Amino acid sequence: MRHIKLFENWAAPEKIKQDAVITAKRLLPTFDDRWISDVIDQSSEKGTKIKIELISGDFIHAFKSGKWVGSWDFYLNKKKKTEREITDYLETKLMKPLDMFYTYLKGYNLYTEYIDDGNERKAANANNKLIHDKFNKLSDSDKEIALRNMDDTLKRIFK
Repeated sequence: MRHIKLFENWAAPEKIKQDAVITAKRLLPTFDDRWISDVIDQSSEKGTKIKIELISGDFIHAFKSGKWVGSWDFYLNKKKKTEREITDYLETKLMKPLDMFYTYLKGYNLYTEYIDDGNERKAANANNKLIHDKFNKLSDSDKEIALRNMDDTLKRIFK
């Protein structure tokens, strides 16, 4: 792997590979190594390229797009995608609906009626609606499990 200049210092190949993996982990359903099966350096004289194989059989190619840490272009299965498209695809493919609901439930805002800023209130209501939609898409048995594991305040909201 060739050396590239990051933050006005020369970066070692291991650091560049580590930067690609950390940046790609933001695209995964959770910031875990458990979704990644292998990381392969495919760099050449043309540029820096890291292939990240996932446990689902999909792979992400990361191409260095700038000299700064975290500046990568991502391709999912050889198709250029935005970071949001990659995250949405991997969430639906790798996570069970109940696990996805639990992940989003942490962001539920109980105090939307007390928000003064109109745009912030709209965003909080939209986020809460998204969480309600995910709950409604659960199977009946998953809904029972989710309700059993919620605290009393959230139980009243989702019943």
